[in-house]
Amino acid sequence: MPGSGLDNATSVLVNDLDLWIIGPDSTVFYPWTLDPANPSNPAVRTQANHIDNVEQVLIDSPGAGWYSIRVAHTGTITGGTQDFSLIATGVTPEPATLGLLVLGGLALLARRRRK
Repeated sequence: MPGSGLDNATSVLVNDLDLWIIGPDSTVFYPWTLDPANPSNPAVRTQANHIDNVEQVLIDSPGAGWYSIRVAHTGTITGGTQDFSLIATGVTPEPATLGLLVLGGLALLARRRRK
């Protein structure tokens, strides 16, 4: 019931979209995730988030190089397609250094950071 305290741990996602970033050295950066079984524990960034419909990936100290922002899904997509929005902050792309590629259930955004 809304407003009754802790979030209900039962998923209400229609489609489970997943967000992660791959850095220039192949490091995988995951979104913030809380453990619904232990809500007082701090959020972690060590796994895919299969609970929330809004996800945030934060890279504390990004280095120079190409980064891939990936969006995919777990399970099947109800209705055959899923619209989504992607917002990137702290990015100052130039036309020659930003590319967007969408393939099936995967969107890839790559950009080269200035040194």
